[in-house]
Amino acid sequence: MSFLFFVASTYEERISKNDKGTARSASTTEGDGDLSQAPKRGRPKNDRADYLPPHPRSNKVRRVVRRQGHNTIPNIIGWWFPRRDDPDIQPLYCASRLALLTLWRNLTELIQPNESWERAFDKFMATAPKRIHDIIAGIQYYYDCGDSA
Repeated sequence: MSFLFFVASTYEERISKNDKGTARSASTTEGDGDLSQAPKRGRPKNDRADYLPPHPRSNKVRRVVRRQGHNTIPNIIGWWFPRRDDPDIQPLYCASRLALLTLWRNLTELIQPNESWERAFDKFMATAPKRIHDIIAGIQYYYDCGDSA
């Protein structure tokens, strides 16, 4: 899950004392005949994912995965993303798109040693699905509208 989809598709909740250590996924929702696992009324709970132990708040909060089909628009605060057509900031453009749209845990996973940001981005885009291309086009649309105004 990329950073963008992580932000848009999950939210944080506090872990109550009764829930500690009970992260659950869809695979754990089926009962095995035990009455204590009987289905409850209402809609099933969303999947939860605990932070890894090195995280400073791993024992206080966890992420809740939103259901398929939700409509959440992330509000990214700060400067707009770099534009595609400025050669002076091309490495920044490529690095910011990779950080936003690829799966990574450490920065070293975004780019191979002795590889340029442009090459890493081109390799990513060659296999990226249409949704990723649409997101990148939407980011550039901001600049295209400003240029034509």
